Amino acid sequence: MRRIAAFLGLELSEERLAEIVAATSFTTMKRNAAAILGPQLDQVVLAGGAQRFIHRGSNGRCGTC
Repeated sequence: MRRIAAFLGLELSEERLAEIVAATSFTTMKRNAAAILGPQLDQVVLAGGAQRFIHRGSNGRCGTC
């Protein structure tokens, strides 16, 4: 995150940096999947909903990938 902020020319306090890291963690994104992906995508497109779409954060889930 520090490198991204530096690339964008942003100066972030340690507190703000910690907030951003927490907000962009896999655990947080999985917990808020429906809000991130949108209600229509969650209910209509994704079988099992957004929680299933954001599964483990690893490759090879489908077995043939």
